[in-house]
Amino acid sequence: MDLRNECLAVYTTIGQSARSLSDDLVAISNRDSRTFGEIMQQLPPREQVELSVILAYAMVTLYGVNLRCDGTDEKRHPIDRERERLLSYIAKSRPFAPESTHKRKLSIDHEAAVRVVKRNLNV
Repeated sequence: MDLRNECLAVYTTIGQSARSLSDDLVAISNRDSRTFGEIMQQLPPREQVELSVILAYAMVTLYGVNLRCDGTDEKRHPIDRERERLLSYIAKSRPFAPESTHKRKLSIDHEAAVRVVKRNLNV
């Protein structure tokens, strides 16, 4: 398969996936009568920022895929700087991510350890 046909097949698949995603989003939005802005206002500020950055990164990535399918070098396009900027926001926010609230405390059951050692040593 030549490059043109391969790109066309990928572009068609992406288009079908985007339509499917769009249909799913419409179905979700029909179940919830709130607007995107109303939903964002109900989120904590941290989650508002995370959602905004993720959506922006997804849009920039899809635009980059579109540029590649059109044969444009995305590294020379301003969209590459935008992607780098979003990646820096993501990297900056990771150290502030909440740690798991279900940390398991490690402890040693002394009696069980003694039983295991005795059993393995046949004492």
